[in-house]
Amino acid sequence: MHPIESQADIAAALPPHLVQFERFADCGHGVVPDAPERALALIRNFILRG
Repeated sequence: MHPIESQADIAAALPPHLVQFERFADCGHGVVPDAPERALALIRNFILRG
């Protein structure tokens, strides 16, 4: 687990086709339980674009 700033740095260091960095407001460590519709939609879209 890393602070959001550290996660942004990691995402920025990766090739753009391998990462999609999204911030979720009002979510804790588990974005899928906290925001399931948005999280799963983003995951599905990321997989399908590959």
